[in-house]
Amino acid sequence: MIAANHHKPTDKGHPVYAKVEKVSPAKAKRCLKNQDNFRKPNKQKIKNYTRDMRADNWKTSGQVCRFYKDGKEDVLFDGQNKLQAIIDSGTTQTLVMIYDCPDTEYVDMGEKRTLAQHIRHLGMPRHSQFAATTSNIANLMAYQFKLDTRGISIADRIGIFERHKKQLTYWVPRCHDDKRLIWKASIAAVLVLGTQPKGFASCKTEFLEYLSSGEGMEATDPVWLLREMMNNYKRTSAHRINQRHRLALIGKAWNHHREGELINKLSYRDTGPTAEEFPKIR
Repeated sequence: MIAANHHKPTDKGHPVYAKVEKVSPAKAKRCLKNQDNFRKPNKQKIKNYTRDMRADNWKTSGQVCRFYKDGKEDVLFDGQNKLQAIIDSGTTQTLVMIYDCPDTEYVDMGEKRTLAQHIRHLGMPRHSQFAATTSNIANLMAYQFKLDTRGISIADRIGIFERHKKQLTYWVPRCHDDKRLIWKASIAAVLVLGTQPKGFASCKTEFLEYLSSGEGMEATDPVWLLREMMNNYKRTSAHRINQRHRLALIGKAWNHHREGELINKLSYRDTGPTAEEFPKIR
């Protein structure tokens, strides 16, 4: 059992201490006003906690709320669901309050944080769109170099996001705001990684416009075929194409548009892309 005011210095020298406290709805509101949480409140958990608290079934068994120090302020970063349930139930509950935690980013391990939650925590809008495109970039790189996509951790994906943040900020809105594009995150991933021809700054924009409108293309153009496949995918689930195949098809179409390189065949079968191995994005 953690004793009140039990101090335990961490490896970094921060005096972490815990208190067993009675938390009223008023105190819970004060805590929630100054918080820094990666995740949105879990409505189902709050509902379950609230029900148990009202029925007097809530038991003190090491339930904690954690805070770090920002100047003189205690900032909550773990425990928002429990505190909201106290407010909703109108009851006072006993919690272990841990103060002056030294690290906030990876301490809360109750639920794994998603890439979108990490990106939102960085203050980025469109966090879901950035996360989807970043994951496509990670998998695209793995496919190109024949790596196992299951080995790409959240930390790896955050690193990819940081390295390509400028390009992502430019291309994600342009792809995701176009209602005519179906494979938005996959297209944005290829555009972020695709190299740009010297002296032809509009190449990526032109590629995106071709995919959006289809104007000025012939039926033999790989970009036109890619667009047709996107539209078929939109119309029926029978034409569903998994991520690896989508990225391969987009990569082939981009390479053709980028360099005018010859492609033997751009098509899709149940066995996947044909005519070449997974392309290296150029």
